[in-house]
Amino acid sequence: MKRLLFVTNRNALTTSGELRLIKNRAESLYSDYNIISDFFVFGSQSRIDSPKREVIKAGGYLTIVPISLSNLLSYYLKYGKVKKQLLETLKSKKYDAVVFSGPGMGVYSSDIKKFGIKVFFDVHGAVEDALQLAKSASTLNKIKFNVVYALEEHNLKNNLKHADGCFVVTKALEGYIRNRYKLSTNFSFHIVPCATKDDKNVVSNRHDCRLKYRQKYNISGDAKVFVYSGGISPWQCVKEAINLFKKIADQMNCDTKMLVFSHNIDAIKVMIGDDSRFIIDSYKPSQLKEALCAADYAFMLRKDCVTNNVAFPNKFLEYVESSLSIITTPFIYEVYSQVKKYSLGIIINDLSDSHTIIEFISNTESYSEEVARNVLQYNSFKNRLSSFAYAL
Repeated sequence: MKRLLFVTNRNALTTSGELRLIKNRAESLYSDYNIISDFFVFGSQSRIDSPKREVIKAGGYLTIVPISLSNLLSYYLKYGKVKKQLLETLKSKKYDAVVFSGPGMGVYSSDIKKFGIKVFFDVHGAVEDALQLAKSASTLNKIKFNVVYALEEHNLKNNLKHADGCFVVTKALEGYIRNRYKLSTNFSFHIVPCATKDDKNVVSNRHDCRLKYRQKYNISGDAKVFVYSGGISPWQCVKEAINLFKKIADQMNCDTKMLVFSHNIDAIKVMIGDDSRFIIDSYKPSQLKEALCAADYAFMLRKDCVTNNVAFPNKFLEYVESSLSIITTPFIYEVYSQVKKYSLGIIINDLSDSHTIIEFISNTESYSEEVARNVLQYNSFKNRLSSFAYAL
């Protein structure tokens, strides 16, 4: 069996969007292609001790390097020790490739290449993501996010040249990286979005799940139900989704509700105010896909910026898996493309355009189970990882 060493300072320990992609991808490589992944993870003590720790079942072992994620100096001070530990790890086992994921991790790539081992980077989004986070952060965190931006920009600019290829989540992200860092045409990209795990039961049992969760929330069968699922980062446009729903509900002559599924319940309550049309709740990932079936329409609104242009939000395929019609904008290029190709919903240019959405609701039926299955298959880890697995 082939073996990978995955080196990361991303959150690969506790429940998060980063972990979803890293974990499901590694488990697919193991179950579908017999490729083992060992993990070398930088983790804070709070994540190491967290009750939300998850296990990656990819056939390998986990090495954790305890580190203060709030102290960037600690990375620098441990550089020599970590490098030595990495090189000793490579000597102890035969690896077919090393994958670096997270700000600054590629600094070790030139040393790894001396072993004659393939090196791949794992890029989840544009380096400008850190600058987006800085906009709404405290003064101290603004400094940290700007340092992270500079660190990752330096990392990719100076170390991608040592790599054999790169994991990205969209074709747009491939183009962004290839153009920004002037990579040769021989540099390989493997486009693997954050897919859902293959769970055909949700698609097949949508009707039962819909009844179950509408009963839980006391929602009538003929009500028009919208949903927003996610966090409260500015680029996720949760405020815009809430305000757009209010406009839609005020203009429709029927029972309307909006579900908001988020771990940021207190902040969401402040945004909504006193409005009985909203229902707020929080779910574990394993439960969320069923709860989403209570809705008919899902908001995935984004503004025009490079962070959104090259992204592949986790929620997109969760919405498809639950057969929800998606209300989105043209600015998440891959989502826009697939919504158009498969007729998965409605695309609006104006975040306050309730008229177009109401017209869509009045004249359009939901897409079929077959369409949902086709979209899930197209984006599946097994399908998207095949080129990497066979080239390894």
